[in-house]
Amino acid sequence: MVVDEQAPLLVATDVRTWFDTPRGMVKAVDGVTLTVQEGRTIGIVGESGSGKTVLGRSLMNLVFSRNAIQSGSVVYRGVELRGKPLREMVHVWGMEMSMVFQDPMTSLNPTLRIGEQLRESLWYHLGLRGQELRTTMTTLLRSVGIPEPERRLKAYPHELSGGMRQRVTIAIALACGPKLLVADEPTTALDVTVQRQILDLLKDQQHERHMGMILVTHDLGVVAGRTDEILVMYAGRVVERAPTRTLFRSARHPYTEALLLSIPRLTNRPHTRLRVVAGRPPDLVGIGDVCAFAPRCRNAQPRCIEERPALQPGGLDHEFACFFPAGTAEGTAAVERNIAAGRNAAGMPVLPDDTAVVTS
Repeated sequence: MVVDEQAPLLVATDVRTWFDTPRGMVKAVDGVTLTVQEGRTIGIVGESGSGKTVLGRSLMNLVFSRNAIQSGSVVYRGVELRGKPLREMVHVWGMEMSMVFQDPMTSLNPTLRIGEQLRESLWYHLGLRGQELRTTMTTLLRSVGIPEPERRLKAYPHELSGGMRQRVTIAIALACGPKLLVADEPTTALDVTVQRQILDLLKDQQHERHMGMILVTHDLGVVAGRTDEILVMYAGRVVERAPTRTLFRSARHPYTEALLLSIPRLTNRPHTRLRVVAGRPPDLVGIGDVCAFAPRCRNAQPRCIEERPALQPGGLDHEFACFFPAGTAEGTAAVERNIAAGRNAAGMPVLPDDTAVVTS
């Protein structure tokens, strides 16, 4: 594949991935646009079911479901990936862009030794053989912090800890020197100490290799200090986009605000009740052309259940999709009206202590 070295690493425009199901059309990703530059990290954040994983797979051209309907543009270094046949994409995966999947026990083949799984891409893409291949494999495992790499090459996935397995998947993803890495919930099911080690490892490898990276997570705490820009997704759409510091300092979408309030803080007194995002995630079938977050939103007004807000500029490189944004006079007035009424326009109870009742 001939690429343009001067072009942005990845430019995705109006990406849509819908699934035609017996219940109706599921709009898992519904019009997402983003740009990844070399050496920069984009965080994609949202609850389970918000479309994060499907977006990551869509950017990689890894959605193979027969009932998937895809549109939009994904351009990697000047080359359009949408519509490329599998025989061409196999030369892109691993060499140009790669992915770390969220569960290493399902992404690693349990019947093959670690060495056999690491060998495949090195042999196929780089043509390595014999001692050169073995030396490269041990060097890769050592670079991701695996002790005794020669011995680990002979091990099966079940013989390694969760953190070790995730390090192996990272080694496999980085084996051929990709320029773009998509890390999909790379710390799922790992304890807190190991989570930090894995995130530090990804950051170190990115800086060393000068890769672009997309970090997908449900936890805003994970992307704090590890990303340059954050996209907050809800119901398949981007509801807020901003540089990381800007987002944490002045979040404007009520959903982003609720996610930030739900993060435990060391400054909280013992037994402080944790905040939650009220209500349930939406059913992606039949949301309609309205604000999908309105049924759970403290700010929601009649306009929110009648039309859908588009992304609008809110400052330098800051966009949000809300008619009554948090931290503004309009948003404060909306909350006050809802507190006075006891509920928002969608009927969700709104209390004056800045916490919302969790409705069923």
